[in-house]
Amino acid sequence: MNEFREQVGTWFSRILKREELLFENKTSIISFLTGISIVLVLNIDTFSIVNWLSTTSTQTQNGKQIEMAFPIAWQPRTVSRQFNCPLLSNQKSVTLPDLQHCFSTSPNSSVSVILGWLVSSMAISLGAPFWLSLISQLKNIAK
Repeated sequence: MNEFREQVGTWFSRILKREELLFENKTSIISFLTGISIVLVLNIDTFSIVNWLSTTSTQTQNGKQIEMAFPIAWQPRTVSRQFNCPLLSNQKSVTLPDLQHCFSTSPNSSVSVILGWLVSSMAISLGAPFWLSLISQLKNIAK
């Protein structure tokens, strides 16, 4: 009887481990797809943001700071800078043919933007606990 209990326990443990791995894999895929969706809807490109932060300085006019537009969203000025595509800079909105034109005329920028979207979606898929832990560790290092 003890041997039977042991076998059932082993069988149950194996099934539980397999289901746990399956759940983790599905959760990872769902969080990555959610991240991709958020990134594409909002046009969040990590490399464009880093470039913007490193090249944009705080400007002042008459002693007051001027806020510069953050480089996310599908605004013509943002997309024009992202893809190095001057065609969009004078338009009011971005259309799909405009994006296709920018992708075809500047393939290097397009690859950079796609990689930036992937990096952004991976960062989103890591989740809040990861980022909160990282921030607390960085605070401890700074002390």
